[in-house]
Amino acid sequence: MRNSINLKIERKSKMNTNTRVRDIIKNCLQITEISSIEDEDNLVEKLSINSIDAIGIFLTIEDEFKIQIEDDDLSVELISSIQNMVNYIEKKKFGAD
Repeated sequence: MRNSINLKIERKSKMNTNTRVRDIIKNCLQITEISSIEDEDNLVEKLSINSIDAIGIFLTIEDEFKIQIEDDDLSVELISSIQNMVNYIEKKKFGAD
């Protein structure tokens, strides 16, 4: 029973993180809708994210989630998908895999 509760909390947290990351991307790129973007889609290709966009997204993620993105983690891979960003944030905030 306890594992079930923890799993539900973890899923809710990830869903909330996902929604917040999507909002950050929409605001930073000044686009109105990204619902057609799947969590695993390559954002660099689909949304034509450039280095300036990436910096804005990284800084906003740090501010929104109160985390520090390490210099070694600043990469195209991190920003390449919503899922990569959600996983990174969850790991930084909660030690989740």
